[in-house]
Amino acid sequence: MGLNIEKITYYRIQKGNRILFIVYLDDGEVVEIKVFSSEKIKLTELEILKSFYQKKKCIMMGLGPSEINFKKENIHIFPWEIIV
Repeated sequence: MGLNIEKITYYRIQKGNRILFIVYLDDGEVVEIKVFSSEKIKLTELEILKSFYQKKKCIMMGLGPSEINFKKENIHIFPWEIIV
């Protein structure tokens, strides 16, 4: 049983330097993916994920330098290499 993607969109914050990919699955689930560009991920960088989540109630994840699980924020960061 695989995931079937209905569509992929993006959300750019007003400053334009941060982008979230929004993936809509055919079962109605919504996944937001943030690509972190730096080697260190600050908790303040997770705020945009959390604010979007409050609007959409979606699954939150990210791509970053290494695998990190922010349990309190319910956000899992996967290593960049996972998409290669």
